[in-house]
Amino acid sequence: MSILNSSALWALLGLLLIHIEAYCIYNNVKTSNSKRETTYWLRQQPYNAGPNYFSRFSYNGLKSGEKACCPYTNFDCVRSGNKDDELYMVTRRTTGIREYPPAVISFPAGGWIEFGGEDGPETQTINVFSPDGSPYDYKFRIDPQAGYTK
Repeated sequence: MSILNSSALWALLGLLLIHIEAYCIYNNVKTSNSKRETTYWLRQQPYNAGPNYFSRFSYNGLKSGEKACCPYTNFDCVRSGNKDDELYMVTRRTTGIREYPPAVISFPAGGWIEFGGEDGPETQTINVFSPDGSPYDYKFRIDPQAGYTK
């Protein structure tokens, strides 16, 4: 193997071993048809987040099959940088033309939230996981005034 090929191989292996340290939100809701697509508006609550409203994590229109992530090593995402600290995310679900009230979900800074189930309101599932992949005992509340602005 030539030196050039060996260097390229090591560079490729290095890229594969990069470890991403972030929290993520996944939209795994199954859509029955394009008129009932489920999307999520997301905004991190100020507890342990960046210094102001505009620097905190937000995402508008997280579609089925997509994910949105924010590194817990980034001060705007997690002020403490600790992957085990609890954070709060405001989520607002839209399915087709129907908008649901904002909900606040707690999760660990190095973990993730998975929205799943079907596109009907009674069949949605929410799962939250710790950084090690174990289920996280999250808090959930409906909050019509939880930082939602269009």
